[in-house]
Amino acid sequence: MKKNIKTVFFTALMILNFILMAGGAPPPSSGGGGGGGGDNVPPPRPANLIGPGGGELTTNGYRIVIPGGALSADTAIVINPLSESNLPGMMPAAAERLIAGAQFVPDNTRFNKNVDIVIPLETPLTVGDSYGVFVYNKERDRWDFYNTATVGTDGKSISFTLTHFSVYAIFVTLPPVISNINPAENAVNIPVNTNVFFKIESNGIDVALDSLSVELAGETAVFNGVLQPGYGGSITGDTSGGYTVLIDSDVDFDYEQVVDVTINVSDITGSAINPKSYSFTCLADTSAPTVVNQNPVPNGTGIAADTNIYFEIDEAEYGVDLSTLQVTINNDNAIINGVIRGAAYSG
Repeated sequence: MKKNIKTVFFTALMILNFILMAGGAPPPSSGGGGGGGGDNVPPPRPANLIGPGGGELTTNGYRIVIPGGALSADTAIVINPLSESNLPGMMPAAAERLIAGAQFVPDNTRFNKNVDIVIPLETPLTVGDSYGVFVYNKERDRWDFYNTATVGTDGKSISFTLTHFSVYAIFVTLPPVISNINPAENAVNIPVNTNVFFKIESNGIDVALDSLSVELAGETAVFNGVLQPGYGGSITGDTSGGYTVLIDSDVDFDYEQVVDVTINVSDITGSAINPKSYSFTCLADTSAPTVVNQNPVPNGTGIAADTNIYFEIDEAEYGVDLSTLQVTINNDNAIINGVIRGAAYSG
């Protein structure tokens, strides 16, 4: 019996050595007990982890689309919605109310390419409308204008692009302000050769020059920020993002004319003023021209029969309407409506 046990043990040992030499191993036990598994399956990749290959993260309607090459390393991204209750700092002076916003983490993550952001809207807005995007400046505790956001095709979301993570807010902004109007609204007794002057003041967001149009006395004086033919003057930008406008019509206004002015302009977010309309009234012409430097002098005597007649018409302030000039010599019309008449007269 002892001999048989030794023989079985020796045979089993030989079989085990053969298996080990062949590189084999017994299969893992399917039962319980200690000992780890041998599958080496990696854990699932977190949904918010985006790497150099790019990717998209959507959570509660907020969406980030990161193109390939925008990131240099794997980054775990977090989106924290923003509301008036957790809005840092004071709203910018140009802001009327908050539309939406979010904090994107890790803060100050820099991208090599533009990243697309889509934020859901609690209240639908007009498709295609633009609004101002501001980024929170922690060092100065203020909101700085960043760029513009556009309402999506469903009216229930708004999108913009960014190049780094921070805290972003989208505001309804106040439009520019028209000031320093000259001639003033409802002014009277204005010279007919007056220029029209006004300022466009920025509310912290640059004025969109190409949005400026001015109607003057029923004619287009400025269109898309450009003075039109028949009008001189200047449109000059200032350091605050506004403009100073001077319009000089090539043709004087009429006496006693009520001159209507309408101004339209917006800032670069599309926040537009209500059209600014006003008028002023030109003075009446109470100063008649005078005839001076007559030759021959009035009541002169001994004048040669073939003498020329010379005189000047003086109207230093408003000028003379040549079409009103008429001259009669010995009951014969020599000038009619400012034109020398017939072959009998020249000059």
